[in-house]
Parts: sequence; structure tokens; C-alpha cells
Amino acid sequence: MTAQSTPINEEVLLKQTGLMSFFVGSIILMPVISGILEATLLSGHSLTTPNVLIFIALFIGLIVSLVKQIKAGTKVDQKNYWFGNLEDEFFNHINHKAYKYSWTLSVSTLVVFSLYGSSITSEIVSINQVCQAVMGVMFFSFGLTILVKLRGNND
Repeated sequence: MTAQSTPINEEVLLKQTGLMSFFVGSIILMPVISGILEATLLSGHSLTTPNVLIFIALFIGLIVSLVKQIKAGTKVDQKNYWFGNLEDEFFNHINHKAYKYSWTLSVSTLVVFSLYGSSITSEIVSINQVCQAVMGVMFFSFGLTILVKLRGNND
């Protein structure tokens, strides 16, 4: 038995997907940004306590969003849930826009690191952090696009 997809259920699913992606991107980007800040601006000062508090808040938000997304996923068609195709045209448009923005920003990040990588990654950023930055930008931009576009829907 498959659930009947309604625009309300799809909106809840899309919102939870955006929140979860936003939290995942923030968690991935947090060590990269703090590492760059510690190496450049703070010159040796530690950001351990703020990082731990921010990480705990983001992780709790991620878990809550994941549970809500799984719950919302049971209320839409299973094929739509797994493949990200939504029956409502507006929500499907938002989802595809988010994929396009995420792809464009991820490729732009890769282009920047490939063109200026030797000057950026010399001592401050490792290759591991470059990969984390690209993944973080991908998740963060996907989630942020969905949340901003859905917010515009409510106004």
C-alpha cells in the first residue's frame, strides 16, 4: 500500500529535507571554517568550547530533522520519496532549483580550488579540508535554497 501524496505532505517532506541538508552542510563546514580561522585570524587561539556547543546544537537539529523527514516520508508516495520527484509542480520546481544551485556552487568551489589551490592550500588548508568544503557547500546550498524558496511561499 502506497501513501497518497498531497501538496501539504510534500511541502513538509521538502522542508525537512532542506533542514536536514542545511544541518549536514553546517556540520561538515564547521571544522573547515574553524581551522581556517584558527590558522589565520586567531593565530593559535582555540575555538574548542564554541565549536562543541555549535556542534551539539547542529547535531540535535539534524537528528530531529531526520526523524521528522522519515515520518513525513511515510505520507508521500514511496517512489517520490526515494527519487525526489514531487507531484506538486511548485515543490518539484524548488527541489530542482536547489539541485541546480547546489551543483553550480560545488563546481564553482572546485574550480576555485583547482585554479588557486596552490596559494590557498599551501599551509592553511589540507586536501581533506578542500573535500570537506566542497561537500559542505553542496549540502548547505541545497538546504538553504529549499528553505529560502519555501519561505517565499509563505509570505
